[in-house]
Amino acid sequence: MPELSLFAEFPPEIRNQIRQYLDPTSSTALGLTCRHFYRDHRRRYGKVPLHSMVQMPGGGGGPWQISLAGLLKHWMGKPGVGLKFSTYNMLYVSKERWEELEELMWSDGWESSWLHCTSRSGVRET
Repeated sequence: MPELSLFAEFPPEIRNQIRQYLDPTSSTALGLTCRHFYRDHRRRYGKVPLHSMVQMPGGGGGPWQISLAGLLKHWMGKPGVGLKFSTYNMLYVSKERWEELEELMWSDGWESSWLHCTSRSGVRET
């Protein structure tokens, strides 16, 4: 994690005002950008479960919700990060481990694996 960011250069009063508007899920996302912010986040919210939801403003379709796992899934999957989200165990794993888990997930039959995936989805419409 980078140690410095432009946000870290803001006066403490401004940073604190911004943090007041963050829900636990959004605070976690900010905390993952820098160790300093993560320490602040942990003091305020502690551990936040991956299934915690945040409401996002909608474009033309109205507001929608996404879990912390859903937010991280998109970020962790970007080139250079090297991790993939496994719906089998709801963790971020290496590409090699992800392929092993995918094979394990689908080896017991399509129906049970499909139900397992859809019952733990990271995105919900409201």
